[in-house]
Amino acid sequence: MKTPPITTATLSFMLILIIMVSNAVSAASLQRAGLEVFADGEAHFEAVLSLEETEASANLPLLAPKEHVYNILAVDNAGSPLDYELEDKNITVYALGAGTITIEYDTDYLTTKESGVWTLSFEAPFEMDIILPEKSTIIYINAAPSSLTVEDGAIRLKISPGFWEISYDVEVSAYKPPEEEKQTQTGWTFPLQWLIAVGATLAAAVLFIVIILRRRKGNVTLRYEEEEVLRFIKNRGGRALEAELREAFPDIPRTSMWRLVKRLERRGKVKVKKIGLQNVVEAT
Repeated sequence: MKTPPITTATLSFMLILIIMVSNAVSAASLQRAGLEVFADGEAHFEAVLSLEETEASANLPLLAPKEHVYNILAVDNAGSPLDYELEDKNITVYALGAGTITIEYDTDYLTTKESGVWTLSFEAPFEMDIILPEKSTIIYINAAPSSLTVEDGAIRLKISPGFWEISYDVEVSAYKPPEEEKQTQTGWTFPLQWLIAVGATLAAAVLFIVIILRRRKGNVTLRYEEEEVLRFIKNRGGRALEAELREAFPDIPRTSMWRLVKRLERRGKVKVKKIGLQNVVEAT
């Protein structure tokens, strides 16, 4: 049987298929993803994706409902913020030609605590690293991780896609008061009246300190880095771009700078406004 000749229309159709497959393969790929869990149950997620220059946006599944996702940060490889949109189960980042984008956010939805034991449970849509709080001990895990190591007192796991449930407890350093000095046989005891007088004096001193602290309510002591950043903002007329803060303080990592700004915002020292694609930090 004679094979029919390949026509121009057939070649065009094959070329279109090749282009479609090529575009599908060149879709945003996940370089790495990690979830760090803190002692208070909050978790910080970070993912790095690589894109082709022709790709306008990238989608990534959320680990929690969008109502429980906050402190969101999306930046390109130069550290410039990118616009994003939250959907029910996904986050869409508009790449604007960026070759690499980093997505970060915090959530308190993945952990629960019962009878002093924490449980981390969620559906992992991709392979990722998990870092448990320092001085934690795994009590139960529903599947075997790809790897498990301990670094700097924290358990690190590499997990595959699927549902995960990890129960652990965190060692709490208990305060131990200094041991009371034992009286020797040759020692002497304080009169009861003297002890009552000392107790009354201490109670008055404590009451005085409480009154002073209440009068100073709201004067929260800032860290050195927070004071420097706040001073920089005020010296620039009371407002500065987040990119300007990162440029002025290169020793502070991008994520640490974002958390520093959010701490200042929670304490009422600054307000963060989004103007276009930029975050503007204003002193209050």
